[in-house]
Amino acid sequence: MNQTVSTSLYALRAETFRDKVGQLFYLEGPEGALAITLVRVWEGKEPLFRGTERRPFSLFFLGPPSVRARAHVMTNLRHPRLGLIEGVFIGPVAGEPPPQFGQGQLWSADFT
Repeated sequence: MNQTVSTSLYALRAETFRDKVGQLFYLEGPEGALAITLVRVWEGKEPLFRGTERRPFSLFFLGPPSVRARAHVMTNLRHPRLGLIEGVFIGPVAGEPPPQFGQGQLWSADFT
C-alpha cells in the first residue's frame, strides 16, 4: 500500500469512490492506521462555485465502535488501489449510524 495518488484533492470526484463502497480505507495518524469501510457516497446536483465543474460530494465511512472520535481532523486516507490521499478533512457524525450501515463510529469527509 505504498502507492500515492498523483492528483490533487480537487481532482477527486464522487465517481472516483462509487465503486469502492464496501471497501476498506485507512485513516493514517500518529498512532497508526485505523481501518474504516466506505459505506456511502453522496453527490450534490450543482457545483458550489461559479467557473468550476466539480459537484460537492461526501464520503461516509464506518469505523470500529471502540473508537469514538470527538473532532474533525486533517489526516491522510489510504486505499489499496487509490493509494495515499493527503490532507483529507474527516470527522465523526453525531449519533448512531443508520441500521443499514451496522454498528460503529460513522465518519464523513466532505469535498466542495
